[in-house]
Amino acid sequence: MSILAYRYESLPPAMPQCVRRFYGSLKGEPTLGGLRLRLGELDLEVGEFSSLIRYRYEDDGILPDGSRLPDIPVMNLLLIRRELGKALAGKAIMDTGFDESLYANAELIEFLEGSNVLRTATLLSVGHEVGCEVFGLECHLADENFRPAYKIGEVSVYAPVNVDDLSEDVIVGRAIINVLKLQLNGHFLEVLGQP
Repeated sequence: MSILAYRYESLPPAMPQCVRRFYGSLKGEPTLGGLRLRLGELDLEVGEFSSLIRYRYEDDGILPDGSRLPDIPVMNLLLIRRELGKALAGKAIMDTGFDESLYANAELIEFLEGSNVLRTATLLSVGHEVGCEVFGLECHLADENFRPAYKIGEVSVYAPVNVDDLSEDVIVGRAIINVLKLQLNGHFLEVLGQP
């Protein structure tokens, strides 16, 4: 799944190829892939909706034996680092088996570079323990155009310290899922509000 990135000021010269870059300015209107994002749009109150949120499931592929895997419920996220005027937007997989808020992939770990580590933690995975550094980020659910649609607030991001434990995708866990009223039907995930 692709990650969209925009930063209000500048980008470091070395970014992974899979990250598409967009530029803007704190003084003007930042852009996200041609989309004008007004700074006021990021000022939603926690729990406040700005639009209907509905996401189509993503295809999960086919196994070597030819059987098809079930489609995956995803959410569009907009993650903010206000202290640097940076934001990262992209799709994340919803996983009720993950206890915490967000599990980082390589692009999200790069976005966190220079942030203060809040604490370290050990997660239990199938067969082994996963050592993580935990960071805090402002998190919004985003609509299909990656505009902020619902402000979740500050969330904990678990960044594995061992490269072998990296996920290809960002994972949204129960610490976020359980504060949302969701409807899943196998084709769409719809956010209906708070429980």
